Amino acid sequence: MQYVKIPNRSVLRIQGEDRVAFLQGLVSNDVRKTASGTAIYACLLTPQGKFLHDFYIIPDGESLLLTPEAARAEDLRTRLQKYKLRSKITLEDCPQLSLYAVFGEGDLPQEALPNPKHPQFGGLLITEEGKVTEKGDFALYDRLRITLGIPDGTRDMHPEQALLLEHNIDALNGIDWQKGCYMGQELTARTKYRALLKKRLVPLWLTTEKMPDVDTPLFAGDVEAGILCSSAVDVALALVRLEFLTEGSLFAAGAARLTFRQQTSQL
Repeated sequence: MQYVKIPNRSVLRIQGEDRVAFLQGLVSNDVRKTASGTAIYACLLTPQGKFLHDFYIIPDGESLLLTPEAARAEDLRTRLQKYKLRSKITLEDCPQLSLYAVFGEGDLPQEALPNPKHPQFGGLLITEEGKVTEKGDFALYDRLRITLGIPDGTRDMHPEQALLLEHNIDALNGIDWQKGCYMGQELTARTKYRALLKKRLVPLWLTTEKMPDVDTPLFAGDVEAGILCSSAVDVALALVRLEFLTEGSLFAAGAARLTFRQQTSQL
């Protein structure tokens, strides 16, 4: 197994007797699932149902650990503090801790939790950096993420614009449809039950030599069909209109050409 530190994530600890109830009314997943010792994936939305933050929620004794994007951790903490009111919780940054992905051949080590996003995505571990001696290749991990259609925060989702279902958060076990109300729940449910989805984040495979830059528009013929998001050497995530997603669809992004392979789409 490979251990890869996720460099763009930090760790925020939530303690206090109201920690589960506090998060339950805010995030897209059922926080009560962590009581069984499992990690969950969840998002914080605007009241209008648009993406703000994504993170794992990992149980750690009498506290919960969240893994926001490091560059936006203070924004998340400020928003949570705003909603604290009389809830009996405390929020604490944990700079001594790091998030690691554990993936590759073999069984997960005992100290790692299964990654809730996808069975092929390995496991998760939060620990002090010096305690991890086995190191892996982040580029290999990132390519796996992209081939599985998994967004990585604001690398693939624009805050206050992105919809969860367009970015596969439902397929990645980031939404609980039975938990009841949370901030932004109404639009998320309406998008699902009224079949309002028009775009989807999918992996596209490069067929030419050079990968285009992020946010390069994608064209199907003369029609703009989507936009490029994060990428690895030969595969990229792209937000594409559904009518263009058929086996072998070819897209132009500047001088590059990329194709959609239905049989390799994991979602």
